[in-house]
Amino acid sequence: MSQVPSPYASLLDVLQRRQSSGFVGRFQYIERFRQNLALDFDDPARRYIFAISGESGAGKTWLMRQLQRLAELEQGVRVLWDSGDAEDPVAVMVHLAGQLVRQGVAMPAFAPAHHAYAQDARLLAEHLDGASGVRFFSGDGLIDSAVQWRRRSAGWGLVAEADLGALFEDQRHARQLLARQLLSDDEALQRALDPVAVLTPLWLQDLRAIARSEPLALFFDDIDE
Repeated sequence: MSQVPSPYASLLDVLQRRQSSGFVGRFQYIERFRQNLALDFDDPARRYIFAISGESGAGKTWLMRQLQRLAELEQGVRVLWDSGDAEDPVAVMVHLAGQLVRQGVAMPAFAPAHHAYAQDARLLAEHLDGASGVRFFSGDGLIDSAVQWRRRSAGWGLVAEADLGALFEDQRHARQLLARQLLSDDEALQRALDPVAVLTPLWLQDLRAIARSEPLALFFDDIDE
């Protein structure tokens, strides 16, 4: 008597078959990507940006991984991958620059500028307690986070609960005051106050230099984050 297989033992197989069947039509995108990489750089038909969208769980990351392997293994393209976990644009640039450094590729414009920014950021953090954010004194004035009126069981009363919007604005103001006091150099001050505007052109400068000598592909997973 043959043994009936347990449905639980084959659940993974069922899910894999469903995923594979859902991607039957998507292999055309992989082939289109392969054909695009084979085009000359100045070919009007060549595309430089591919956007993949879909509902959560539809397999976007799976498809991107196929394109990554195709570019890297079949076409010899240098590949950088960002998973969308970085908290801000500067962190994304640092993450991708770190991949290049580990691959032995230098970032001569971005790396020293970011190093200087990180040093200045630590200096500011030492003088500004961002954890409490309730009160901060600088030479120019006293900054207080707004307190809210709140209905309590005993009636209306003033409680020391900071309004998050006001707290954020106060911390931003405090950071600006501190930066102007601690950083006398105009370049350092601008870098501390607006790191994205200062560091992004340097990051792109390095990427352009790399791309002049070899093909480069950047993959951003979950870019809406």
